Amino acid sequence: MFIRIGIFLVAILLTYLLIRRFIHNKDISYKNILSTLIILIYLILLHNFHMQNEAQRVQKLIIAFKKGDTILCKNIDSDNKDVNVTQKDYNFESGTLVFINKKIPEIRFGIDDCRIIE
Repeated sequence: MFIRIGIFLVAILLTYLLIRRFIHNKDISYKNILSTLIILIYLILLHNFHMQNEAQRVQKLIIAFKKGDTILCKNIDSDNKDVNVTQKDYNFESGTLVFINKKIPEIRFGIDDCRIIE
């Protein structure tokens, strides 16, 4: 999450610096400005597409878990072994998007580390 925000802030900073440079430099043509704006719009659309795909993936995981399907989550604490997450053993915390073990609440899996078993 913080990486995405960082990338977005860097893109805004670069855009600001490019626009500032274009304004102060009289030798830059409108073709350069237009090409830079097209590239910027392309990057924004690409980011938006990625975010939509990620939101759909998360929504599918939540629906599968609520239906009673088994979710496979990567356990980063024990050699990246996958753990089966089911409604029987875990609760889903929608505020933080985390699966929490019912018996041992310290065992948690973020939804980013999980996938649907197919």
